[in-house]
Amino acid sequence: MRASDLTAGVTVHGLRASPVSVLANIPHGVDTLELVFRDGAGVTDTQLLYPADLERLTVEQPGSRWSFDADGAAFRLAAEALRIRMAGLHDPMLAVSSSDVPLSAKVV
Repeated sequence: MRASDLTAGVTVHGLRASPVSVLANIPHGVDTLELVFRDGAGVTDTQLLYPADLERLTVEQPGSRWSFDADGAAFRLAAEALRIRMAGLHDPMLAVSSSDVPLSAKVV
């Protein structure tokens, strides 16, 4: 691993027991750098790293946080249900206007 791989936002394994997220990489001299990172508990810490320390670190390849492999029909159904539920907030006469009762029907 190279020091240039430790950029802000990447996840690094091998620095602590759990993976850490890099906040900053501050060079100190030719082969030393100060790494500012945040662990899984949200605690921010710093550590000086030397070339020997870089050999034991691995950078997690960034992946997409979201996957778009869900059923599209189920999404459309949920979106339509939410639209119908929220429509009454803006149109208090929604039930009357969306009913199929013709206005010219005679009341007996």
